[in-house]
Amino acid sequence: MKKLLVVLIVLVAVKSWSQNLIVNGGFEEMDQCPQTLGEFYPSGWFGTHGTRTTPDLISTCAAEDAYSNPKSYIINVVPFEGNSYAGLVGYNPYDHYREYISTRLNEPLKAGEVYQFSISLTQPKMALYYLNELGVVFTKDSAKPETLLMEMVVPSDIAIKGEKFLDLNDVWSTIKVNYTAKGGEKFLHLGCFLAETDLLYRKYQDRIAFSKKTGYRDAYYIVDNLSLIPVQSPMQGKPVKTLVFENINFDSGDFSSSEEEFEQFSDLIQYLKENPMMEVVIEGHTDDVGSSQDNLQLSQERALFVKSFFEYQKVPNTINTVGYGEDKPMVANDSSANRARNRRVVIHLFEK
Repeated sequence: MKKLLVVLIVLVAVKSWSQNLIVNGGFEEMDQCPQTLGEFYPSGWFGTHGTRTTPDLISTCAAEDAYSNPKSYIINVVPFEGNSYAGLVGYNPYDHYREYISTRLNEPLKAGEVYQFSISLTQPKMALYYLNELGVVFTKDSAKPETLLMEMVVPSDIAIKGEKFLDLNDVWSTIKVNYTAKGGEKFLHLGCFLAETDLLYRKYQDRIAFSKKTGYRDAYYIVDNLSLIPVQSPMQGKPVKTLVFENINFDSGDFSSSEEEFEQFSDLIQYLKENPMMEVVIEGHTDDVGSSQDNLQLSQERALFVKSFFEYQKVPNTINTVGYGEDKPMVANDSSANRARNRRVVIHLFEK
């Protein structure tokens, strides 16, 4: 039993990783180790303005007393995962300076397809200001750095924001946003794209003394764990049957289950093997424990876990997955028993 669960968990992890269209989204791979701030060498990434701006690669490979080490007294933030992350000035209100970073996607985006963008970000000790929004812009081409305006004021394809402001204050936050592609997008650019009239910034009052001591007075952000993953959509065929499996007992916050519980799929698996043209959609659902963003990811992992089990059993059918997080409860999340019912998978069968 343990061997099967390990295989399925590895399959889920590999599929999640292989679907990511952002190269080196954790900034772990680098052409050379940064020795100070202003050196930006992560593989697959580049400063959008070339040498005209100085975004940062911050990594534990740097000397411990280097500003480019996460333990630096001006940074002092442990990576979200791994050993490295990127840093950039969202905005400096004194000289209107901004920094942007860019990467080429693994493949062009497909028109009409939905992709989920995810980013983890925070602000280190050196950040005096925080903004109302950062953003992502997709383009089909990479413009020559010398042709770009220093303040890139264009509509963001994805807005990265909190309830009012991105005031993170040393705490990592993961933000996920869905994006419907126009088609042909090959490059991703990250930074602040707001016009001055729309850009809002506020000062951390408890950092004023540190800013005067060090001279840093930017709205500075560090980012890690970027991903852009296709969101699979339901089939377009004629719906035949919907099966709800409440007895797959996921623990709260977990996407795996036991082999014994998967035995209830045996009849369905046999039916699908006998009807290989039948299409399948597996939905994942959660209770309301935890953040809505975490639950959305968890529900997708649950659906993918079940799909991996079907593929392990050599089911030949086309299988898509979708996660709804806590948005579609069967019953109210008002007791532990009801929350357990809401941690479920739903399987739809479609006839071509």
